[in-house]
Amino acid sequence: MCSFSQADRAYSRASRLAAKGEYDKAAAAFDEVIQHRPADRKAYLQRALSLSEAGKYAAAVQSAEKAAELAPWNPAPHVLIGRIHYDQARYERALASFDRALHLNPQNNLAQAYRGLALLAMGRTKPAKEVLDDLRGATNSGFEGRLLALCEAELAKHAEARSLEDQIAETDNPARATEARSASKTAENAIGRCRSAWYRVTAALRHPLSRDPRRAAWHARCAERFTILGQWQPARQECEAALRLAPKWHDVRFSLAQTLLAERRYPDAIRELKAVSEAVGETLELHAALGMAFYGSRNFGAALKHFKVVTEDSRRDFLPAYYCGLCAAQMGDRVQSRRWFERAAALVNPHIARERLRELLRIVGV
Repeated sequence: MCSFSQADRAYSRASRLAAKGEYDKAAAAFDEVIQHRPADRKAYLQRALSLSEAGKYAAAVQSAEKAAELAPWNPAPHVLIGRIHYDQARYERALASFDRALHLNPQNNLAQAYRGLALLAMGRTKPAKEVLDDLRGATNSGFEGRLLALCEAELAKHAEARSLEDQIAETDNPARATEARSASKTAENAIGRCRSAWYRVTAALRHPLSRDPRRAAWHARCAERFTILGQWQPARQECEAALRLAPKWHDVRFSLAQTLLAERRYPDAIRELKAVSEAVGETLELHAALGMAFYGSRNFGAALKHFKVVTEDSRRDFLPAYYCGLCAAQMGDRVQSRRWFERAAALVNPHIARERLRELLRIVGV
């Protein structure tokens, strides 16, 4: 009874450590579970997951193979082995493992999904499309994050590729576009509002007008109307006119920064956003807007810093984590990129990855 209790506590501790991203410690805790339960195939699988995330791929494969030995009828260990090989760009080995899982269970949707992903990574786009189009059941954020990471990496090579926002806006299927945007219609969707409809003035940015309040307010209202119409240059000019009359009206300065973002004048937008931040302090809206400005300037390290702040308060919206993944991808960090994309995919599985796959297939002509 004592041994069982110790194993239970070790399992609970290992799960907590893995959830916090402390994968080496989690693997050690799963070792403790295995000491008390040497035939616990689930512990071997979880240990393999932790070792894989810690970058210890040979040990991860060995642990997953032990799980397969303990449960030769179960396809799950083979799916995990294939996933570990996939993360090491060993696509032929990955494909063999996924085929082994499908041999044990031809209806295993996850094995089929990963098989399509491996084919896509190998450049076998047409058979990959056939496999992925034929998926019937749900997958998981691990698969969706990897699919998204692969699609974004490939789309970055094509200047003609649309962004996710442009892709959704230009879709020929309004119902699909509405569904894809549904996760963004929350109070936490700072980035989405920044890129599409822009922020409404927040109480945190309010400041008494310094002089000529009536004329300044008139210009501010005109700027808002132009913004609604998407006419960014006249909106910017009206904001500038209002600020000449009321230079401390910080919500108008914030609106000015957003028009500059829309015009892709990123250095000017950064200057205005920093001025607002110095005056009123940091807000999620400012972090999101600064993230977009730095991203547009291709300063991905600075953009990631701001987007990460937004993700800390985003529990339902996928866009902050999605942009973190894009930044990490641009910085060449494949592991962090995939983890951020997994987090994003977990919130709107499977819409982001499937939309980006659709765009990639459009670009390559499949």
